[in-house]
Amino acid sequence: MQVRAVGECSEPETSEPIPYDTEAEHELVCLKPLVLVDENDVSDISVSHDAYGRPVLSVKFKGKGAARLRKATSAMVDERVALLINGEVFALATVREPISSDLALSGRFTEDELQSVVNSLKSQIRAKESVHGGRRVGT
Repeated sequence: MQVRAVGECSEPETSEPIPYDTEAEHELVCLKPLVLVDENDVSDISVSHDAYGRPVLSVKFKGKGAARLRKATSAMVDERVALLINGEVFALATVREPISSDLALSGRFTEDELQSVVNSLKSQIRAKESVHGGRRVGT
């Protein structure tokens, strides 16, 4: 998992265009090279629900990752970020205000899709913890 800024494809430092497909649209996005946060910065991830009962991906970031994300997104209001899962763009979001330790991502996702993301990321985090003797990676 990574959160990265979306740039203009004409900018020299951005990635090659990456497809982002939803039921409603097809878009090519180009990503800036800096990873704002990744799975090492996650303290908790779960599926919750908004006020209308729609599923929401809730991610809590820890310490240094939360500080990096807050600093970066403070300068990115009204710009877009991409959430990458296993190297593919899972979601695009417009930054409405600086993001710090809590990210809530809603959209055209089913609860099953979001639960699959949660399970995959928790597995990745557990695997890294076991490699590093049970201590949280990135703290």
